[in-house]
Amino acid sequence: MKTILVVGSTSDNSGEISEIVTGPEHMVIAVEDENAALSVFHEGMPLDIIILACRADGQERLDLLRSVKRSTPSVPVIMVTECGSIEAYLKALSLGVFEYLIKPVALKELRRVVDKALTKDIPAGCYQHIHASGIVVEHTA
Repeated sequence: MKTILVVGSTSDNSGEISEIVTGPEHMVIAVEDENAALSVFHEGMPLDIIILACRADGQERLDLLRSVKRSTPSVPVIMVTECGSIEAYLKALSLGVFEYLIKPVALKELRRVVDKALTKDIPAGCYQHIHASGIVVEHTA
């Protein structure tokens, strides 16, 4: 069973995200904020994916991304954000985000991204950005 940590307030649609990724093969832990996420993370529970849902500039989620990648760089982190700024996107890429999705994200697309992260069939150092229009841009570091 794969464990997925979803971080975000209910206004960030984390409840909706949790429902999308919940299934018989996934255990989903949904928390409201960074402090709760860090508590789960530091308890030593093995996590297979972390999904960070954020609004506005997502700075608090970028800080969490930085902490996670410093401690466990192999855990894929997916950011789902309302902010489509180039600056936030580039910062997330530089911190090692697995994929950066801009809301609204189609149910099918989010499931595809989660499945891809679980199988890790994306080459190391290659990141994707999926724009709301559905355009996929791949980057290799």
